[in-house]
Amino acid sequence: MFSPAPIDLIPAATEVVLVFLAATLGLVFLTRMLRRYLARKGLGKDWVRAGNWVLIIIVYVVALDVILEIFDFDLGAFLFSSPYSDPAQAGLVVLGATILARVLTTALEKSASRLGVELAVRRTANRILTTVIYIVALVMVFAIFRINLGGLVTAGGLVTAAIVFATGQLINNLVSGILIVTGKAFETGDVIQVGADRGRVEKVSIRTTTILTEDGKNLIIPNLQFIASPVINYTKAEKANVRVAVNFNVKRGTRDLPEVRKVLREALVKYFTYEGVTDPSLFLRGITAGFYSFTAYVWVSEPSKMDRITDEVLERVKGAMDAAGLEFT
Repeated sequence: MFSPAPIDLIPAATEVVLVFLAATLGLVFLTRMLRRYLARKGLGKDWVRAGNWVLIIIVYVVALDVILEIFDFDLGAFLFSSPYSDPAQAGLVVLGATILARVLTTALEKSASRLGVELAVRRTANRILTTVIYIVALVMVFAIFRINLGGLVTAGGLVTAAIVFATGQLINNLVSGILIVTGKAFETGDVIQVGADRGRVEKVSIRTTTILTEDGKNLIIPNLQFIASPVINYTKAEKANVRVAVNFNVKRGTRDLPEVRKVLREALVKYFTYEGVTDPSLFLRGITAGFYSFTAYVWVSEPSKMDRITDEVLERVKGAMDAAGLEFT
């Protein structure tokens, strides 16, 4: 049992001031040495800041122990053999966890921000890191108070399994969102297509991605869909222009097949030209008793205009067919 003895406050106060000054001067020296060492290793300000916090904690904890000894206060006895040892140890664990979480999340936030990681991913990573730190601190507190974790672990495992089962889709979407952002598959402003959905990316969040279609609809797509299905990124294509397949039928009549081809190529020559080179990509897909079936591959200068260009091509084909006396279907 610790028992503080009566002391003379004036000399004790002088010693406290001297200890505090010595700790502060020592801290200044150590932080400068640390800054130089980390600079030689090529580490940035975040590492320096984190190291400074560690030094501050160590130096002032040592100074506090010395000051308590000046007042004949046995910190070791208080922490390990007094009636207050368990609450004191638990308090130190919580305090240490709080400081550690603050230092690490700040360093992580700034490092991730410099690397261009999106805000939603940074926040999620910080929450996960903070949760892990406090879970470890909670386990330590239970150990200090000698609480049996066997039953809690079993119950916690059952609850965790139920939560994971109920939120499996949500977790999959969260993981997919992190993979999308870190993998740079697409970014805000890119024109993409997943399945039958095509549009410009308006927002990439941690769970969903919003794309704006050409007809003005906002589609909110779960991120898991981008992992499970192939994604076409037209913006990141090697060339800005993309080719689009347009299918249509021409009724068989007075004109034979070569004449029909000629009429169609003349009507679509503008769409067959890219960077000064004309590539008349017009293919006959089939012949039935009443129709010629064609596919025309046309160039589109902006991916977001694919639907509009398709409509324009079909109108031009119909106009050319009408002028040539052919029936377009």
